[in-house]
Parts: sequence; structure tokens; C-alpha cells
Amino acid sequence: MSNDVAQGFSPAIRLSVGILIFDEVEVLDFAGPFEVFSRTRTVAGADSRRTDDSAPFETFTVARTRAGVSAGIDMSFAIVEQVCGRVVALETAHYIEYPWGKHDVPKHQNAL
Repeated sequence: MSNDVAQGFSPAIRLSVGILIFDEVEVLDFAGPFEVFSRTRTVAGADSRRTDDSAPFETFTVARTRAGVSAGIDMSFAIVEQVCGRVVALETAHYIEYPWGKHDVPKHQNAL
């Protein structure tokens, strides 16, 4: 972005960017664009990505499906649970409005 755009940015005015998740979607079809729009900042430097203060976009996914889309999210939350604990995994899932951890682990997985 040019400096003119960055200087004229108002955090009160963010563009909404919906990433459409369609039937038979591949992870890169939505993960790539989502990453670009959600990580874009009008202020340079890694510190600016720690908050949404300089984010010009509000990024979200849009889907209509009968089966739901998990795209490896369940496994990601399992890893978060192992590394950071169940509370952190559940709070993160709640934050992104993903219904993770609401069901017991299937018995065949308990043998691990």
C-alpha cells in the first residue's frame, strides 16, 4: 500500500472480506486468501500484526453446506490442546465459533 492509503486509514472503517467456501473446496482455495486479507496491515513491521489496530479488512469465511467444513481444524485444535492445554483450545474454538470439543473422543482413539 502507498503511504497515502496507510495515512488515510481509519480503524473505524474496515472493509469486510468474505471468503466463500464452496462444495469440494480445497484448503488453499480459502486459506491463502484468508491469510493474505487477515494479515494485511497498514503499518509496517511484525508488531503491527499482534493486534487488529491497523488492519484494513475484517476477514471471515462464508459457507453453506450440509456436511460442514473442518479442513484439518479438528487436528489443529488437538495439537493446541496438547501444547497449550484444553482450556486454551476450547477458548480458541469458542472465539472462532467452531464447535470443537463438544463431543467425547471416540473409544478407538482412547487406545493411543
